[in-house]
Amino acid sequence: MTTDARTQECPECGSRLAADPRFVAWCQECDWNLDPAPPKPQTRLQALLSVRADRLARRLFDSSTAIEQELAEGALAVTGRLRDALGAPMIRSRAAVAGEGIPGEM
Repeated sequence: MTTDARTQECPECGSRLAADPRFVAWCQECDWNLDPAPPKPQTRLQALLSVRADRLARRLFDSSTAIEQELAEGALAVTGRLRDALGAPMIRSRAAVAGEGIPGEM
C-alpha cells in the first residue's frame, strides 16, 4: 500500500518505509524484505547470464579469500604470485626505467 510518492507502508507491521524505485524497500522495524529473492529471468539468455554471473562471483570470492589467507600466513611474495593474481605489471625502479637495469639483475 503506497501512502505517497516517497513513502509506503510495510505489509508486515504497518511502519512507514522510504520508497525509492532505485532501491529495494525493506522495513527497519520488522526486517520485512531484508533479503529479497532476485527476480526470475524472463528469457533463456537472462538465465544463462545469471548463472554465469553467479559462477564468476563465486570464483572471485574464492580467489580473494585464498589470497587473504595466504597473506595472513605470510606465504605470498609481493612481486610474485600477488602480481600474477592482480594482473598488474611489476613495479620497476626509476633506474630500470631509465635503462640502468633492474636492481639485482645481471
